[in-house]
Amino acid sequence: MIDLSWCDQAPPPRFTRVVDPAFTRLGLDVQMLRMDVSHPQVSGNKWYKLKGNLTEAFALGFDNLLSFGGPHSNHLHARAYAGKRS
Repeated sequence: MIDLSWCDQAPPPRFTRVVDPAFTRLGLDVQMLRMDVSHPQVSGNKWYKLKGNLTEAFALGFDNLLSFGGPHSNHLHARAYAGKRS
């Protein structure tokens, strides 16, 4: 049985206030969604993409993962970690 419980342990993304004199002058409260802090290895939107793909692949009986990306791609690093954990 494939264990994907680690996928549910990600903290929710958080907002960080962006402080800038130009925003203050205009009376704007600007916040940035920080998805890069959701997981140390599988961060950002990769977390959400991989969870769905892994869940469906394993539900369909696949036990190998194939992925494409650049040699220094964060996606490949995240996919390798997710595959190893699963």
